[in-house]
Amino acid sequence: MKFWAYVKQWGEGCGYTIACGEAVWEIEANSWEDAVEEARLLTVGNPKWEEEDDDVHMGQWLGRPGKRPRLEWVRLVEIVREEEMPIVEWYAARVAEHEEIERQEHEQYERERYEQLKQKYGD
Repeated sequence: MKFWAYVKQWGEGCGYTIACGEAVWEIEANSWEDAVEEARLLTVGNPKWEEEDDDVHMGQWLGRPGKRPRLEWVRLVEIVREEEMPIVEWYAARVAEHEEIERQEHEQYERERYEQLKQKYGD
């Protein structure tokens, strides 16, 4: 089963950037409970993190008395369906639509201009 843990750090992030201070962790687990445990370990780390001395085992907490944890919250989501969206085709279709609108507008402009010139100079 696939899960996503949507996490947010403490504070306001970093200015006006979109989703700054937020991340999504992808978790593979056999059950909801296993996913919760994996999210917990990713958040608070392995109790032996000092022996490992790296952020993967330390988790996302500061681990020092009197310090605030790095994360404000973690939201776990079970992925029921996952499908990659055809964004290249979406973009191509939007470009084609835009070009068609521009073509029609240009044609309308030319027709109006033609009528103006026809009135001015006759047939």
